[in-house]
Amino acid sequence: MQVLNNYILIKPDTKEEQTASGIIIPGEKDQTTETGTVVASQNPDLQDKKVMFKDYNLMNVELDGEKHYFLQEDELLAIID
Repeated sequence: MQVLNNYILIKPDTKEEQTASGIIIPGEKDQTTETGTVVASQNPDLQDKKVMFKDYNLMNVELDGEKHYFLQEDELLAIID
């Protein structure tokens, strides 16, 4: 996929935990930030990088049955090593 106009496509990290008995517990949503992996960007330095971003002003899309976000590159807060 080729993104346009300084947008990036991010696959968000899952925040689920599983108990010893196998029950899946959804993680608490951080109220201001989220993390994920860049899957498409015009900037090759961002490709496949784990990033932190604000959790508002996101465009939600579903690709291959999985949740993804479109957002502007300048809305990223950090690249996580």
